[in-house]
Amino acid sequence: MGWSSTSGLLDKNKFPQLEKVNLIYQEGLEDEHRLWSYVDKFKRLVKSLPNSAGNKVTVQAGPDKKEKSFMEGFQQGNSAVKKRQHKWLESSEHFRRILNSIDDEMTEVRPIKIAIIDNGVDAALSIPKGKIANGASFFPNKNINTGNYMDHYYPYYVASNTLNHGSLVATLVCKMCPKVKLYICRLDEKMSGKGEGRYLTMESATKAVKWATGQGVDVICMSWTIEDNIKNEDAQQKLRDVLATADDKNIIMVSSASDQGGNSTKTWPGESGRCIRIGASTETGDKSSLVHQRDMEFLFPGEEVPLDANKEHLSRTLFDGSSVATAIAAGTAGLLLYLDRLAQKWGGFEEESDNRRDSDNTREADHKTWVPLKGRASMKKVFESMSITGNKCPSLDMFIDQFNEYSFVELETAGETLRGILRPLKNGQKFFGLN
Repeated sequence: MGWSSTSGLLDKNKFPQLEKVNLIYQEGLEDEHRLWSYVDKFKRLVKSLPNSAGNKVTVQAGPDKKEKSFMEGFQQGNSAVKKRQHKWLESSEHFRRILNSIDDEMTEVRPIKIAIIDNGVDAALSIPKGKIANGASFFPNKNINTGNYMDHYYPYYVASNTLNHGSLVATLVCKMCPKVKLYICRLDEKMSGKGEGRYLTMESATKAVKWATGQGVDVICMSWTIEDNIKNEDAQQKLRDVLATADDKNIIMVSSASDQGGNSTKTWPGESGRCIRIGASTETGDKSSLVHQRDMEFLFPGEEVPLDANKEHLSRTLFDGSSVATAIAAGTAGLLLYLDRLAQKWGGFEEESDNRRDSDNTREADHKTWVPLKGRASMKKVFESMSITGNKCPSLDMFIDQFNEYSFVELETAGETLRGILRPLKNGQKFFGLN
């Protein structure tokens, strides 16, 4: 919420004659409670200080109706927007397509299991379709009272052609990690006390993380935040406990940073210290103005990210926010795990046993073993190695530059190339090319 900070609209030197602000917000990506809480806080902050003339600033807020609005160029897209490409995403698209064409039976490498804990997924969308392995709902339907336990919950999937938050997250994860199986968790949503919108509950998040851990997933994606203003220490401790259990099992969890700029507060699940906290970056890799430096560990694309979600929807829509960046980060983590498994399998390596593995999970004991990439600490080390010096935005360029559509014809050669790239990254070193 950079515009509502003291360096934004509240700066009288920049806007001495400000009288009225028209706020047009985009519906669809954020859950309703988070969106409305941002709108309400924006209105309160902007109206809290008078302008230079001593008059209060009025704020009028409303959704983008997609008819004729200030956001038309972004939401609906003119010809320039429809053709626009995102450098970070588009640069790796060809590489991801090559991986998607690899025969799983030939490689004998299983897809990566990624749990998406959100508000449900439209299973009919073109990109996630066929990739959903299992799902569970923790969103109770209190209007049904049949006595059958499952009948008390909404399904983990949502109505067809519902471009909701969870569906967008699932689409981005699948785009980044083509070899994936999704495990969908639908969270409970409750009305706020003031009736301003809905919010996700810690109790359902706790159940979802526990369920995903029991499914043996590799990655858990949590593209949302719950503000640390809920006076329920018991609920917080239970969530902290299940996050610790998942982390101890080397499940990589990514969560969103707060998008409130200088007004950011402590948020969960990132506050647990068990997740990799992801913030939104610009297309050039710089931190978005909406993200506070202390709230993030790494940056991924989160401004004007184009998404071809489904042929039934607009051909190309642009989305913003750390929830977008978190979905891309989860997919990138899954992609790296898959490449690491290819490197091991195609080299004829055996996975090093736990009693031979160093605590930092990176050293190769000898030439016959391969220490697998797993766990939060190891993934953070790889993300750091993939980032340009002084920048917390990992790049896939080292993979893109080494592979083309013919690279995977000879599996042993491709495996050797992958190992040559991954070995220094897993050791916390920058990649400067193959010897």
